[in-house]
Amino acid sequence: MMRLLERDNDTICALATAHGLGAISVIRISGNQAAKIIRKLAAFLPEKPESHKIYYGIIRHPVSSEPLDEVLISYFAEGRSFTGEDSFEVSCHGSEIIVSEILSALVDAGARPADRGEFTYRAFM
Repeated sequence: MMRLLERDNDTICALATAHGLGAISVIRISGNQAAKIIRKLAAFLPEKPESHKIYYGIIRHPVSSEPLDEVLISYFAEGRSFTGEDSFEVSCHGSEIIVSEILSALVDAGARPADRGEFTYRAFM
């Protein structure tokens, strides 16, 4: 993958579905540290997840271990994802509070909030 800026090496996260109330929200994590970061919240993921497979479990805050939500996590291997990087999608309940807590926990675990359009930028590059 072509990298133009140093920040292109960051692992990023963002809400992939529309903001607001809904039954389900999807949070996307992409980058070379995605697996390491998501495992800090989702200890139930296998050491070597299978691409395009969904895993069920409780996601927890990486520092306090407080349960945040009951989730489904999809894994997309490098070269087989939208961005071309290792990517995970967390399907959680659609509460804005839950989404905010999970995004904050991902940042605490080492991800950076994605800029507007950054997932598409990475897919293009």
